[in-house]
Amino acid sequence: MAAMEAIKVISGLGEPLLGKLLICNLRQMTFRKLDIYRQPNSSVCGDI
Repeated sequence: MAAMEAIKVISGLGEPLLGKLLICNLRQMTFRKLDIYRQPNSSVCGDI
C-alpha cells in the first residue's frame, strides 16, 4: 500500500492520502480514513 501511495504522489494520478490516516482491519476486511490535523503549538509537527 505504501508503494501505491508513492506512485500516486510521483505520477500525480489518483488522490493520495495526504493528511489522512488509513486504518486497515484485515481480519474483518474493513478500512477507515481519518483526517489528521497539525497542532500549531506542537514542538513535533507545528513547524513543518
